Amino acid sequence: MTDLWLAARLQQWELLLSQQVWDEEALHRFRVLIRSLDGQLPLWCARPVRQRLRARWRPLFKQSGRGRDADVFIPLLTGLPDQEIWVAKLEKRQLKRARRPEQRDLQRLQRRIRRFLAIEPQQRRSTYRLANKTIQRVLRRLNACHPHRPESLHALRLAIKRQRYLLEWMICQPRPTGLMLDSALEQALTLTKQWQTRLGGFSDRCALADWLGKKGGDRTLAVLKPRLVQEAQLLCSELPDLASALLAWLALPPGPEDEDAHEST
Repeated sequence: MTDLWLAARLQQWELLLSQQVWDEEALHRFRVLIRSLDGQLPLWCARPVRQRLRARWRPLFKQSGRGRDADVFIPLLTGLPDQEIWVAKLEKRQLKRARRPEQRDLQRLQRRIRRFLAIEPQQRRSTYRLANKTIQRVLRRLNACHPHRPESLHALRLAIKRQRYLLEWMICQPRPTGLMLDSALEQALTLTKQWQTRLGGFSDRCALADWLGKKGGDRTLAVLKPRLVQEAQLLCSELPDLASALLAWLALPPGPEDEDAHEST
């Protein structure tokens, strides 16, 4: 049976390959596609293979993101001291736009997706067990969060991002597991997207603060840093609600096909 989710990603690759010149929207789609595939890798390959793949596409991802910080930072500077000075500096950075990766690099990734597409569903690892493992990783990151350690919230964001892409794949698969699990998947995905957005915004503001610190923007930082502390405290105060929702998912029984996969491993 064809994996419709993966087939759709392959179609997106082919569309990107057909475009010789990429605009900002094409670059954004490329980055999202890389991230979503990264979240699916545990389904198809073991850790050493995943590490090699990530090492290959990390430079492509970094290359395609040039200029993104400037796009993100400029609106975040609204209302802050010396806004005009920093916006002018960032607008110069915007001139160094990201460029389309080399055709041969894109074709290599396309061949990898085609190889995944050929793997029979029964040969993949149990999605239920992988989802639980991913959620447990999120819970570990969540329990380590502290409002005075922004890096702990960044680690949580990365774990949540991978959880989101795995859930997106799962929700697209035909699953004869009953309405309860299907509803739980949708709720978990909605919650994951909300937290990814919130933590992503916090991460962008922290990145702006780091950039201002390197540039000597003390007056601007004096206003921005207290806001970041308040935001981190608010996020951490709401983490127990997220933990409760994730623990509710872990309490669900596996579906029939996942029980079979568990017994065969």
